[in-house]
Amino acid sequence: MAMPPSTHSRCLLPLFLGLFQGALLLFFALFVAYDEASAQAEDTILVANQVYSTFPFFQDIQVMLVVGLGLLLTFLPRYGFSALTHNFLLLIFSVQWALVLQGLLHHFHHGQIHLDLHKLLISEFAAVTVLISVGAILGRASPCQLLVMAICEIPVYLTSEWVIVTCLGVQDVGGTITIHVFSCYFGLGVSKGLFRATQQPLHPKETPTSHSDLMSLVGTLILWVFWPSFVAVLCQPGNAQHRAILNTLLAMNASAITTVVASSLLERDGRLSPSHLQNGSLAGGVAIGVVADMSMPPVAALALGSLSAVVCVLGFRFLAPLLGRKLTFHDQCGIHNLHGLPGILGAAASVVAVLVASKDTSGSHSFQLSPVGGNASEVVEGQWGGRGGGGQALCQAAGLAVAVGASLLAGLLTGAALRLPCLARPPERLCFDDSLYFKIQDQAESPGPDSSAEEGALALKEQV
Repeated sequence: MAMPPSTHSRCLLPLFLGLFQGALLLFFALFVAYDEASAQAEDTILVANQVYSTFPFFQDIQVMLVVGLGLLLTFLPRYGFSALTHNFLLLIFSVQWALVLQGLLHHFHHGQIHLDLHKLLISEFAAVTVLISVGAILGRASPCQLLVMAICEIPVYLTSEWVIVTCLGVQDVGGTITIHVFSCYFGLGVSKGLFRATQQPLHPKETPTSHSDLMSLVGTLILWVFWPSFVAVLCQPGNAQHRAILNTLLAMNASAITTVVASSLLERDGRLSPSHLQNGSLAGGVAIGVVADMSMPPVAALALGSLSAVVCVLGFRFLAPLLGRKLTFHDQCGIHNLHGLPGILGAAASVVAVLVASKDTSGSHSFQLSPVGGNASEVVEGQWGGRGGGGQALCQAAGLAVAVGASLLAGLLTGAALRLPCLARPPERLCFDDSLYFKIQDQAESPGPDSSAEEGALALKEQV
């Protein structure tokens, strides 16, 4: 007997997650062990110092992703439970999946994968790409579609990151190119492949309310506070990490102020747009990541932060509607405005910074890529593997091209795969509604006449 649609939709997610976690338990039991230090006092002290220096940053990033990003996505008034929960679920799912793939690709020795805090942190960075990409289709995709999207995106990200950083030697300590640009265009590709050439109409449940915008703004503030940890955690401790924190703070201060200015000027009555504040205030952190550890004058960080806020606000005001009309790109959370445009701006800034650094031969000018005091020409040669400033600038541009091209292509293919009926894409009329996935107390006390029909409709393929 065929399973009823409502039962099928209820069983699909726990079955999917149960099989995944069971396979993961077996894999960890057979192949994963902790990377234990030797009993020598020097090794024990070294490990302790690494834990004490890394774990506070790791905690900050956890707060960013679980609380800050989750709240940022609650701008949809009837989708708050789903936004927070699906964000959390995708994070822990993607981290475990990335641990498996990274271990098999890079850390599999003598039949064992040795796990430490640094490997877990790198897996967290891989999971960030999924959380950003999902913003393009938030509210219009089922949890199973989002999990399949994560399964497809993580290996593509790890491959592109290896090509960009290891093969091309791109300098990108804060993930501007490898994380923000990649995840943005992967998400847009998924949206295009999933919805094809149809322009998605404005949904009646899609308009934010004052309460949902307030919750989203709280998420922005949490992200704003902890963003320097995200940028600086992979920097070399000492001068480079200190510079990354300072540059990020300056860029984000400038982007927040500039967002208020730009939003006020663009609105006819001079009032601020909540979406501008929620996103433009963070644009400086996106753009600065690729040059954060470079020793540059403070005014450069301020200028980059201001420019990133301007392109973000202009993107919301003019470019996003244009892309929706002309190219039928659906971008629910405006990830192109927050991650794509500032990311491209940051990549362009890195090309300029590298060219300026390559001309600095005295060791005392504005731009350097090492602690102050050495001969800059020798530092540049060592930092860039003998390519010189022009060669490194080309590598920075090539890294951007790889991130955009690979992510768009992979996203389109992933979006086409998400159209499979078995993944239970919600019908249009039931999008942006927590009642599909959660037992809401007030609805449980007074259920509507067609609530069971709406639950069953989750398993139906939408007719486009």
